[in-house]
Amino acid sequence: MDDMIHFCTADLKRGYSLLQRGHRLGKKIITNLAGISFLDCVQECLRTTRCLSINYFQPAHFCEVNYKKKESLPDLYFAKGWYYSERDDWDKVFATIFLMGRLIPCFNIQLA
Repeated sequence: MDDMIHFCTADLKRGYSLLQRGHRLGKKIITNLAGISFLDCVQECLRTTRCLSINYFQPAHFCEVNYKKKESLPDLYFAKGWYYSERDDWDKVFATIFLMGRLIPCFNIQLA
């Protein structure tokens, strides 16, 4: 049986500490994705050039990738169950890294 090592150098503490619970930026969506985790949503934003922020609805695992952030629209909507986060709050290393010539999402790396 092989031992699996999970490896990632990204620091997620800052992103989580700046997360705005109960808020959502409205009507500035590039795309939306259903059935994904919050961290998948963050990664989608980091990989999307125009993304400046995300909205995530925890109960339905629903992600909205936004082309604006609260600075340009200071009025965030109060929205129960939603989380708002900005691209600049997350370590860019988390987006993707190269492993043996392949681009791999950081949290999926497994070395045997």
